[in-house]
Amino acid sequence: MPNAEEHLVFKIDAIMKERGMKQVDAAKLFGVRQPDVSKMLRGEVRQFSVEREL
Repeated sequence: MPNAEEHLVFKIDAIMKERGMKQVDAAKLFGVRQPDVSKMLRGEVRQFSVEREL
């Protein structure tokens, strides 16, 4: 899918706004640091992977 990363970031941002989540809340949910969520929402997605070990 072209621009899949941008689409995913848009969806994550929309869900966060819909649920009233702050970046720190999303960071806890994703298991990352808040600055990383901030970078992701600004479009800096190359450093992230969808494959994570739980």
